[in-house]
Amino acid sequence: VHIPPFDIPRLETNPRITILRTPSVRTVFVGFNCLKEPFTDKRVRQALNYAVNKETILKELLGGVGRVSDAPIRPGIFGYAPIKTYEYNIEKAKAMLAEAGFPEGFETTLHPAVGRYYMDASVATAVVVDLLKVRVKAEIKSMEWGTYLPFILSEKEVAEHNLYILGWQTVTGDADFGLFSLFHSGEWPKKGMAASFYKNEKVDQLLEQARGSANPKERMRLYKDAMTLIVDDAPWIFLFSETQVTGVRANVKGMIVHPKEGVISKEAWIE
Repeated sequence: VHIPPFDIPRLETNPRITILRTPSVRTVFVGFNCLKEPFTDKRVRQALNYAVNKETILKELLGGVGRVSDAPIRPGIFGYAPIKTYEYNIEKAKAMLAEAGFPEGFETTLHPAVGRYYMDASVATAVVVDLLKVRVKAEIKSMEWGTYLPFILSEKEVAEHNLYILGWQTVTGDADFGLFSLFHSGEWPKKGMAASFYKNEKVDQLLEQARGSANPKERMRLYKDAMTLIVDDAPWIFLFSETQVTGVRANVKGMIVHPKEGVISKEAWIE
């Protein structure tokens, strides 16, 4: 059974239960609609990355289970390289917003999906509270998952979202699925899932070259170059990658928790 991180200390005292911690291939982020003002300005997107305290979110809301993102994909996925973590820096965020023409901040909306990505409502609230510190007032507008996904995947002409929370599983274990799918401009809705409407022609070129190469070293280099540009352009607030916490009866052996968040019990046994 997948368990909330804050239940770990209580369950660890129970000798009948074993706690398994397994990396997930899912990365959770706040996406910007890069076609909507003021998120067309990279300085605004970078500023909001500095404004959100990812370490505190991880510690206080997820019990320290997981890791703060330093790239759009997590370690263990082919093509991953550590790029940069936007540190928590309120003064820098305020200065960048002022430079971009928003010394008094602005108002916007944040859409989370109900019942997704751990404590999505709590994470959304934490993000909104941090943004208020730089005078950005983001109204939370939660949606049920069945309504949410079509909403953020509307075509650019009718898309209404400004900020949204989403998680992405790089289920293939290869950076192509985690990067091309979300950052190549040919993957904008409704064709694809790139709901941030991000476009950088150099990134497109690098991702296309990596997709067309059979040389692992070249692909690693191309993905690192692409991620360096993506992190600097900041089409997301890069939050965290998940760690799965699973409770299993202590007498059950051989249970496998897959990085894709499935539990495989085919060869498990009871002692």
